[in-house]
Amino acid sequence: MPVIKHKMDFYQNLSFLILISLILFCIPTQTVINILSLRPNYDSGQLFIEPWRLLTGHIVHASWQHLLVNLLNLILLRFVFKEWLSNKQFSFFIIFSALFISLGLWVIGSLSSYIGFSGIFHGLLLYLLLFYWQRSPWIFSIAIVCVLGKVIYEQLFGPSPALEDFINIGVAIDSHALGVMSGLIFWLVEKVLSNKYS
Repeated sequence: MPVIKHKMDFYQNLSFLILISLILFCIPTQTVINILSLRPNYDSGQLFIEPWRLLTGHIVHASWQHLLVNLLNLILLRFVFKEWLSNKQFSFFIIFSALFISLGLWVIGSLSSYIGFSGIFHGLLLYLLLFYWQRSPWIFSIAIVCVLGKVIYEQLFGPSPALEDFINIGVAIDSHALGVMSGLIFWLVEKVLSNKYS
């Protein structure tokens, strides 16, 4: 899929700006959380009654601190990678990752509710590192090992208590692991399809 070459104008970042607007629109209030959060341990029938939660759980946050941490991470990622994804590629990734994480959390069923963008962020970060790996293999390899190391560390030892205190909610480490898996799968599928049709 094509990437944008050093462009920062409005249209070429439209899907990115829409995502930021949606995150900001879903202000962290209890009403918004009740309507939009993902409920992974609900009866599976709930999945068909309220399917929007599979996507909206990722754009609503528990507090302003939670929202700002995820939003700043996303914006920083955008500026680190000067060559960004096309609107189509970015949108497909966000939807795929959200659904993959949501369904994964549903299967695991260890959370009563899930909100936040950090799972998708972890997936997007890994995907971009893999996507641009050939540009600078040493640097990107180190970054990939760091991302995977962080996720493995969280699985073994749990999340950072300081971060949980700051964002005023428990960190859903399973969403980070699922997010990384979604980034890897999306990259692999894209590689297979590009090789097949090239």
